[in-house]
Amino acid sequence: EWVESKSGRLVSMGRDVITRATSYRQSTDHDAEAGGLLLGLRRGQNIEVKWLTVPQKTDTQERFGFFRERLGHAAEALERWYATGAQADYVGEWHTHPEPHPTPSNIDMSEWLNLASARKDRRPLFFMIVGTEGYYACLCHGKAILSMTPLEYQ
Repeated sequence: EWVESKSGRLVSMGRDVITRATSYRQSTDHDAEAGGLLLGLRRGQNIEVKWLTVPQKTDTQERFGFFRERLGHAAEALERWYATGAQADYVGEWHTHPEPHPTPSNIDMSEWLNLASARKDRRPLFFMIVGTEGYYACLCHGKAILSMTPLEYQ
């Protein structure tokens, strides 16, 4: 789970979702970036990430880049939307970086801001980068990128 300190918004992610995303970590010098969509439920101002899409055969995966082909991922999102009676929502995206503690590139931030500002409903989107050891997570709301802090429980 992550929290955004200014608004108090929470993002929770099922263990199976984080495990699946983490399985794409770029552990060797030859592993390419991976990524996909994050799908979930909106709970007031909070987000519950319940599903993700993974790289499709038509995606382009490079050592320092991942280019998602829309149709395969969109088809999975639409299938999930129907299966949940129109409850599942596109809540963001994830991808990997070949660095221990990832930081977003200018391309990442520009793309996130474009996606967030294009939302007609003005709801924030959640973005996560999986590094070789840790994660980067943020909410994008309008033209703002709000870094999130992981919650740790005792």
